[in-house]
Amino acid sequence: MDLKIADTEARILNYFVLFDKIVEDHGLTGILGSGRDDESTYTERMKLRCEMLLKHLAPEMLRLEMERLVIAKPVLKKDNIALYEALVERARQQQHYHMLAQELRMVDKTRGHAKTSIIGKRAISSKKPRDN
Repeated sequence: MDLKIADTEARILNYFVLFDKIVEDHGLTGILGSGRDDESTYTERMKLRCEMLLKHLAPEMLRLEMERLVIAKPVLKKDNIALYEALVERARQQQHYHMLAQELRMVDKTRGHAKTSIIGKRAISSKKPRDN
């Protein structure tokens, strides 16, 4: 997955498009292609397709969360559209928390510099001149 793409939905869509391109380029459409749902091999293809999409998902934290979600929602194992929607939702949540964490780190750094300078000023001003 291309993490340089800022838009979460575009990133997930790009992942699915690249997966389809790889499947097509290597002649695996009969095994991993989305195809029509009235074909006899559709269910097995979707299971394998969803398994492969999940197996190669990045970042790892998103992959682990999706693996746990698949246990709770088994439909995600065999419906790539539901998998796509769940991925978009989870990726948005993770990106939101990632951005919050970055903002908190920046605030902590700013506070840390402010505390250091205040403490340094207090230490300098609290020194009394020596009596000789």
